[in-house]
Amino acid sequence: MNKKVDDKIGDVLDVDIVPVEDNLPAPHQALALLDDDGQLKRDFEYTRENIMSVIETGNKSLEELFELAKQAQNARAFEVISGLIKTLADANKDLLELHRKNKELDPNVAQNAKTVNQNLFVGSTADLMKMIKDADKDSK
Repeated sequence: MNKKVDDKIGDVLDVDIVPVEDNLPAPHQALALLDDDGQLKRDFEYTRENIMSVIETGNKSLEELFELAKQAQNARAFEVISGLIKTLADANKDLLELHRKNKELDPNVAQNAKTVNQNLFVGSTADLMKMIKDADKDSK
Protein backbone atom coordinates (compact mmCIF):
# COMPACT_ATOMS: atom_id res chain seq x y z
CA MET A 1 0.00 0.00 0.00
CA ASN A 2 2.97 2.29 0.47
CA LYS A 3 3.37 3.80 -3.05
CA LYS A 4 6.03 6.26 -4.12
CA VAL A 5 5.03 9.78 -5.06
CA ASP A 6 5.94 9.15 -8.70
CA ASP A 7 3.69 6.09 -8.81
CA LYS A 8 0.79 8.05 -7.31
CA ILE A 9 1.22 10.86 -9.84
CA GLY A 10 1.41 8.31 -12.66
CA ASP A 11 -1.82 6.67 -11.49
CA VAL A 12 -3.66 9.99 -11.29
CA LEU A 13 -2.46 11.12 -14.73
CA ASP A 14 -2.80 7.62 -16.20
CA VAL A 15 0.79 7.60 -17.47
CA ASP A 16 3.81 5.40 -16.89
CA ILE A 17 6.58 7.14 -14.98
CA VAL A 18 10.06 6.35 -16.30
CA PRO A 19 12.72 6.61 -13.61
CA VAL A 20 15.44 9.13 -14.40
CA GLU A 21 19.04 8.49 -13.44
CA ASP A 22 20.64 10.94 -11.10
CA ASN A 23 22.95 13.07 -13.29
CA LEU A 24 24.27 15.27 -10.53
CA PRO A 25 27.95 16.13 -10.75
CA ALA A 26 30.37 14.48 -8.36
CA PRO A 27 31.06 16.37 -5.15
CA HIS A 28 33.67 19.07 -5.52
CA GLN A 29 37.16 17.88 -4.72
CA ALA A 30 40.00 20.21 -3.85
CA LEU A 31 42.44 20.67 -6.69
CA ALA A 32 46.13 20.28 -6.06
CA LEU A 33 47.35 23.20 -8.15
CA LEU A 34 51.02 22.84 -7.36
CA ASP A 35 51.24 19.09 -8.07
CA ASP A 36 51.43 19.59 -11.80
CA ASP A 37 53.25 22.73 -12.89
CA GLY A 38 52.03 22.22 -16.45
CA GLN A 39 48.42 22.15 -15.29
CA LEU A 40 48.93 25.34 -13.30
CA LYS A 41 50.36 27.12 -16.32
CA ARG A 42 47.61 25.77 -18.57
CA ASP A 43 44.90 26.90 -16.16
CA PHE A 44 46.53 30.31 -15.81
CA GLU A 45 46.70 30.79 -19.57
CA TYR A 46 43.12 29.57 -20.03
CA THR A 47 41.80 31.91 -17.35
CA ARG A 48 43.89 34.79 -18.66
CA GLU A 49 42.58 34.30 -22.20
CA ASN A 50 38.97 34.16 -20.94
CA ILE A 51 39.32 37.36 -18.95
CA MET A 52 41.00 39.11 -21.87
CA SER A 53 38.23 37.93 -24.19
CA VAL A 54 35.61 39.31 -21.82
CA ILE A 55 37.43 42.64 -21.70
CA GLU A 56 37.74 42.86 -25.50
CA THR A 57 34.10 41.92 -26.06
CA GLY A 58 33.04 44.38 -23.39
CA ASN A 59 35.02 47.18 -25.02
CA LYS A 60 33.39 46.52 -28.40
CA SER A 61 29.96 46.35 -26.77
CA LEU A 62 30.64 49.56 -24.90
CA GLU A 63 31.39 51.43 -28.12
CA GLU A 64 28.19 50.15 -29.77
CA LEU A 65 26.07 50.87 -26.69
CA PHE A 66 27.45 54.37 -26.47
CA GLU A 67 26.45 55.08 -30.06
CA LEU A 68 22.96 53.69 -29.42
CA ALA A 69 22.61 55.69 -26.21
CA LYS A 70 23.61 58.91 -27.96
CA GLN A 71 20.99 58.32 -30.64
CA ALA A 72 18.22 57.26 -28.26
CA GLN A 73 18.94 59.89 -25.58
CA ASN A 74 17.49 57.46 -23.04
CA ALA A 75 18.56 57.59 -19.40
CA ARG A 76 18.31 53.80 -19.07
CA ALA A 77 20.79 53.31 -21.92
CA PHE A 78 23.36 55.45 -20.13
CA GLU A 79 22.70 53.53 -16.91
CA VAL A 80 23.48 50.29 -18.74
CA ILE A 81 26.69 51.84 -20.08
CA SER A 82 27.80 52.80 -16.57
CA GLY A 83 27.15 49.22 -15.41
CA LEU A 84 29.22 47.85 -18.29
CA ILE A 85 32.06 50.26 -17.50
CA LYS A 86 32.09 49.02 -13.89
CA THR A 87 32.08 45.40 -15.07
CA LEU A 88 35.00 46.08 -17.41
CA ALA A 89 36.94 47.80 -14.63
CA ASP A 90 36.34 44.76 -12.39
CA ALA A 91 37.51 42.42 -15.17
CA ASN A 92 40.72 44.42 -15.50
CA LYS A 93 41.26 44.18 -11.74
CA ASP A 94 40.62 40.43 -11.94
CA LEU A 95 43.29 40.13 -14.63
CA LEU A 96 45.85 41.90 -12.46
CA GLU A 97 44.83 39.81 -9.44
CA LEU A 98 45.29 36.67 -11.53
CA HIS A 99 48.87 37.72 -12.33
CA ARG A 100 49.56 38.47 -8.66
CA LYS A 101 48.27 35.07 -7.57
CA ASN A 102 50.25 33.35 -10.31
CA LYS A 103 53.43 34.93 -8.99
CA GLU A 104 52.58 33.76 -5.47
CA LEU A 105 52.07 30.18 -6.66
CA ASP A 106 55.14 30.09 -8.91
CA PRO A 107 57.95 28.32 -7.02
CA ASN A 108 60.62 29.99 -9.17
CA VAL A 109 59.52 33.43 -7.99
CA ALA A 110 59.54 32.32 -4.35
CA GLN A 111 63.17 31.13 -4.63
CA ASN A 112 64.33 34.46 -6.04
CA ALA A 113 62.81 36.48 -3.19
CA LYS A 114 65.36 38.48 -1.25
CA THR A 115 65.14 40.10 2.14
CA VAL A 116 66.31 43.67 2.22
CA ASN A 117 66.86 45.37 5.55
CA GLN A 118 67.61 49.03 5.61
CA ASN A 119 68.78 50.39 8.92
CA LEU A 120 69.28 53.97 9.92
CA PHE A 121 71.65 54.84 12.74
CA VAL A 122 70.96 58.05 14.57
CA GLY A 123 73.85 59.19 16.68
CA SER A 124 77.37 60.52 16.58
CA THR A 125 80.31 58.86 14.85
CA ALA A 126 81.80 58.11 18.27
CA ASP A 127 78.64 56.20 19.23
CA LEU A 128 78.76 54.29 15.95
CA MET A 129 82.43 53.34 16.43
CA LYS A 130 81.71 52.17 19.98
CA MET A 131 78.81 50.00 18.73
CA ILE A 132 80.99 48.47 15.98
CA LYS A 133 83.78 47.68 18.46
CA ASP A 134 81.27 46.08 20.85
CA ALA A 135 79.88 43.95 18.00
CA ASP A 136 83.40 42.83 17.07
CA LYS A 137 84.14 41.83 20.69
CA ASP A 138 80.89 39.82 20.89
CA SER A 139 81.58 37.95 17.64
CA LYS A 140 85.08 36.83 18.77
